[in-house]
Amino acid sequence: QRVREGLAKGLSKFEATRIAAERTGLSLVEAALTTVAGLVAIYAVNIPAIQEFSLVVILMTALSCIAATLILPAFFGLKFVK
Repeated sequence: QRVREGLAKGLSKFEATRIAAERTGLSLVEAALTTVAGLVAIYAVNIPAIQEFSLVVILMTALSCIAATLILPAFFGLKFVK
């Protein structure tokens, strides 16, 4: 949404993506880290099903954060993305 707002203001794709990443990137990483920290505490419970669940959610949260901060901005720079 922030990239589209930048494009509507007349910014280039690169500038709109850069500004959106600067404004939302840190908040996204902080939210992912706090989620992972809470799930690490849950992982300490000695119940295998809960440990497996928390491990899966930790991995998915980390991968989602990486995708949102590194991969998604690269896609916005492609020519076919409007």
